[in-house]
Amino acid sequence: MHWFKRNPVFGTILTILGLILAAEVVVLVLERNNLEQVRNSYESKVFEYERLLNHSPSLTRENLDLVQQDRRNVEENLASIQATLGAEADVEDFFGVMPTTSMDALFDVQNFVDSYRERARRVGGEESEGVRLRDNESFGFSRYGTRGPPTALIEDVHKQRRIAGYLLDTLFEARPVELVRIRREDVAERRGIDAPGGGDREDIFTIPETMSARIPGFVETYAFQLTFTGYTETLRDFLNRLSAFEIPVLVRGVEVVPANGAGTGTAATSERRIPVASPAATEAAGEDNGAVPIVSPHLSRFVVTVEYIELVSPDDADSLDNGVVSPDNGVVSPEIGFEED
Repeated sequence: MHWFKRNPVFGTILTILGLILAAEVVVLVLERNNLEQVRNSYESKVFEYERLLNHSPSLTRENLDLVQQDRRNVEENLASIQATLGAEADVEDFFGVMPTTSMDALFDVQNFVDSYRERARRVGGEESEGVRLRDNESFGFSRYGTRGPPTALIEDVHKQRRIAGYLLDTLFEARPVELVRIRREDVAERRGIDAPGGGDREDIFTIPETMSARIPGFVETYAFQLTFTGYTETLRDFLNRLSAFEIPVLVRGVEVVPANGAGTGTAATSERRIPVASPAATEAAGEDNGAVPIVSPHLSRFVVTVEYIELVSPDDADSLDNGVVSPDNGVVSPEIGFEED
């Protein structure tokens, strides 16, 4: 203190210099911290830059143009498929008015069953016996004979009912002798929704994944399996009518066995050996020349598996497990109704 009193000017200068030194130390520490942050940020940017350089495909302007071109191609292919499967307005007209409550859906199914039982009896006119059915045939909807579908399944069940009606109309036009059974895919199980119990369990079937055209998030389907008896021309007529592609229904499999035989077979093995003429053609040949046909027409049992195809908008899908789906993979040929290899 005495020294500062004796040297006030010099003491003041030393004090100011001390304060300046302290401030410089503080600034130096802060700048050192800032430098460390900048160094860390720089190293992070370098790492990110190197990662992007090694990205496959490389994130370059050229690759961006290629991706955009691929997207345009996919959109064009999607539009082409949508045009092939039918316009959205046509599909909405086909499905008609959707039931709004479970009770409305129940009445809709019951009216459907009663109507098609009557249609089966009228096939072929008054002089015909019609198409034989099982007692209390429900056309695959026995589960909803007394209880309507839950609210979450009303749309699915209504769509299945409309598609089943189209398939039955098409089959009845082909004049089968008997409708053994029509089975539908269990949409309730696929959706993870509890459906009413009861009904005939044989009304439900599961289409193998290898046979189905379903792609989650891209293609939705409703599968059916029709078992009926008739002559070879019955099957041919039925498939030809389906190939007209009035609605997007694809044939996924055909099995043929003798009507009174056991086991299963394919059309290629069961029918190729015995070329069966239609009853009308056989009768005409007998009247013309009195000849007895070498091969008598015989009844066969046919099992035809079909799928109704419904495209799902990519905008509504969360993701596609396999990335972009190429339309050339499993392309459908509407002319014949079979999937091309």
